[in-house]
Amino acid sequence: MEQWEYKTIRLQFKMKSKKGLLSLGMEFLVENFDEELNELGEEGWELVSTIPLTFPSTLGGSQTGYFYCIFKRQS
Repeated sequence: MEQWEYKTIRLQFKMKSKKGLLSLGMEFLVENFDEELNELGEEGWELVSTIPLTFPSTLGGSQTGYFYCIFKRQS
């Protein structure tokens, strides 16, 4: 019977508005996200789910929040 081990990590992000003459978009800023995922992948962890939690800004300029990332690997 297969058995799995699970791990969760929390990554903080900041979301800033990008305003242009013709467009309004959002930019997600998560530092070292690729590096963190690659390190966990080398250890055998597989990302299976993410859960975003955001906290709106009172001034409307940016939001901060977290991604809870759930990983699994065979034990």
